[in-house]
Amino acid sequence: MKTFEPIERLRQKTALYIGEKSITRLYTFLTGYATAEHDYGLTENAEPSNSLLPLNWWFMHEFAKIKCGEKESTSGWCEMILRYCNGDESVALDRFFELFDEFKSLKMANGKKAVLNAENRYYNSSMKHCHKEIAGKAEPCYKNPIAVYICKLSGNNGFIAAVETEEKVEIADCIFRSLNQAEEFAKIFFGKIEYWQKLQGDNIDFGKPVF
Repeated sequence: MKTFEPIERLRQKTALYIGEKSITRLYTFLTGYATAEHDYGLTENAEPSNSLLPLNWWFMHEFAKIKCGEKESTSGWCEMILRYCNGDESVALDRFFELFDEFKSLKMANGKKAVLNAENRYYNSSMKHCHKEIAGKAEPCYKNPIAVYICKLSGNNGFIAAVETEEKVEIADCIFRSLNQAEEFAKIFFGKIEYWQKLQGDNIDFGKPVF
């Protein structure tokens, strides 16, 4: 979804939009809403944010994983919250809105940045350790990387990692449970990182698109 506005609107008139108090009905409604946005090209025309936070809506899956004590997020936020609430649709819906309010208000509790040196960049470009495939062709995981960021989320809600390139910033599609896990992410792509500098503030404005 482009914005959180549909959720706010639905919270005010739940019965009107989904008929009854049910997290599964909410999920079905939001899935349909997101599909319509995609089909009408609304997501393609949306201006990307230049800030680290708030996180993209997709990360609600990862956030629910952390809050519900799940090992992974593959089942999706709806199923995870419903399990956490012992299958009670009404209670799960209330819990969703509690988590949603926390999710959209996440801040950076602390963070650090590593400017990549020539050795780190070669580790990525050599493709000896990892790569991605586009149209059957192997390419480095990151094109022209500049720096890596690791940020602890407010409320002890885990860590996120992001890679800044010359053109954009890419957030890793995971909320890590520990600093060590986030650092291992950086090591996989760039090898050993010697120096990290502390970041100030509760958000980061990169001045370039964040994805």
